[in-house]
Amino acid sequence: LGMVPEQASCHYNLGLCLYDRDDYARAATHFRAAMELYTTSGDAEGEADSATNLGVACDLLDLYQEAIELQNRAVAIYERLGRERQVADCWANLGVAYYHLGQFERAVEHHNKALDVYSRLDVPEMQAACWMNLGATYDDLGLYERGRESSARARDAYAKLGHHRKQAECTANIGVSYYLDGRPASAIQHLSEALGAYRELKLPRQEANCLANLASAHGNSGDIRKAVALHREALSMYTEIGDAGNQARCWTNLASELVSTGEVPEALEALDRATRLYRSFARAAASSGRRWIPSSLYAVDACYGDAYVARDGDGDLYRAYRHYARAIAIVEQLRERAATSTDLKASYFSR
Repeated sequence: LGMVPEQASCHYNLGLCLYDRDDYARAATHFRAAMELYTTSGDAEGEADSATNLGVACDLLDLYQEAIELQNRAVAIYERLGRERQVADCWANLGVAYYHLGQFERAVEHHNKALDVYSRLDVPEMQAACWMNLGATYDDLGLYERGRESSARARDAYAKLGHHRKQAECTANIGVSYYLDGRPASAIQHLSEALGAYRELKLPRQEANCLANLASAHGNSGDIRKAVALHREALSMYTEIGDAGNQARCWTNLASELVSTGEVPEALEALDRATRLYRSFARAAASSGRRWIPSSLYAVDACYGDAYVARDGDGDLYRAYRHYARAIAIVEQLRERAATSTDLKASYFSR
């Protein structure tokens, strides 16, 4: 029937519906179809809107370079059309994509460009989002004071907007920043505050993340028993909600604490549990034609090495050597693949 605009609109709306259901792969298919149809029909705004949403979906599918290309395509069109707010949205999306690629300076640049526009147009929710993203990015650059300042501004903005979940997330991020900055007492203070908020809001996944972060902070403060108890509590919650990835990381971090208390058999059992989970992830990836080398496996092998050194029985030092060698090999594989993760610890700090 030659109804190209109508076809494009249907694809676009289908993409939005699938995106809202977290079906990002199918959403991307429809956004792509809409973009191509809008381009064919000469609808520049429809093309830019589709490119923007397709870029966001690609970012969530770990297709970061394509996400960047799509957001830049949308920026060029929106600038031509004089759509300042939409240009700012694309810059914010670019900041997220560059962050995922580990290009933190470029992420800061784009978040600040977006923030300038949002401030001028008085869009408080997007200002808060930019401050929150800047906080995480500064932390990854090792600029912890600036990271905490940004997270605090985001927290205060979300408090004014009545967004209690986001307010709690910012408080948790401030706690993580203190942890990374080697200040466990301040980390514990802020993470405990966030934990109380998550429990009040009945957010079990965020509560589990906060418990795990608190465990690490207590471990760094020297309170190993408290750290072990919190890791076990987090592990129980991850198991209940079916989060296998964080179960694996939690078993690994629990093992690390158990090694430090001399409970080596329990540590080895925890590492075996983590390894079984990671092997299941690898099998699932292989069945879909992907090669899966998570940075967390570095922590598993390194911790195995520590455990065997601590046990120091017949053949244990050789076993330790093998695991340390495997940990080094994983780092090399990750470097060769230009892995996006910059932290090789078994970390699951929520951002």
